[in-house]
Amino acid sequence: MSWPKLNEIVKATDWSWWQNYGAGQDHRPADPAEFVEKNPEIDIYWIRGIWPSGKIDQHFQHYYDGFSNAGKKVAVYLWPNPTKSIQQTADNWLFALDGREPTVIGIDAELTWYKPPNILTTNIRKSLDKACELFPKAKVVPYTRASWWDRYILPGWESVWNFWLAHYPYMVYDLASGKWRMVYNFTEMDKCLPIDNSFTPFLGKTLQIEQVIGWQFSDKGKLAGCPTKSLDLNYFKLWWINKAWEESEPEPPPSTNKIIRVIIPSGVEVVVERV
Repeated sequence: MSWPKLNEIVKATDWSWWQNYGAGQDHRPADPAEFVEKNPEIDIYWIRGIWPSGKIDQHFQHYYDGFSNAGKKVAVYLWPNPTKSIQQTADNWLFALDGREPTVIGIDAELTWYKPPNILTTNIRKSLDKACELFPKAKVVPYTRASWWDRYILPGWESVWNFWLAHYPYMVYDLASGKWRMVYNFTEMDKCLPIDNSFTPFLGKTLQIEQVIGWQFSDKGKLAGCPTKSLDLNYFKLWWINKAWEESEPEPPPSTNKIIRVIIPSGVEVVVERV
């Protein structure tokens, strides 16, 4: 099974300066308490701490504190930057968080900065390690798209990390129109669970489904009270979230891979892994 049952996941969305009311550089931020009231099913809010350039997101503190005060779990996503030293990047992170200590941190790996794979690989590894060093109590995960990771990140070290993967859009067949269309909300996506195939979310050549604890299935989500055109919609595995927030900690579901032993007439034992 590639993605678990509805009662084995939690729902999350991403927030940044983009999720403000109105338009323009000075538009006012949305009201977290109002949004939470209209969307009680959302468990986790990912707040962008900094822009890729290293500058603080204008309304990071407003959203981080607002959703926290509304009683929701809040995580932070931060950008690495191979054009700066790891210490400069760390200083930018600390300045943005201003003493806040997130429970979960995502390191966003999806820009090349016109750098080759060896530099990008070194930078993302150093960024992940630095986040763990700065925030030793936090769970740190890379966020990426598997196709990007395959193309720009050198393999051989990633097995120790859990991943938050982007793979969208998720398409469903509309019987009424006879056409395929994108899923735009949790209500519709919930009906698709569990998903039992080998390509959702897409893992690429390197990652294993056991490493994936978060799946961003839409970048055009529609939710009640959303002040902009779209939101990123995500599922996270319940056992991992409970572990991160030190709540009840069920064990992760067992792998669906099965080992089959076959004895051929000559007496030779052949081991076959069924995926």
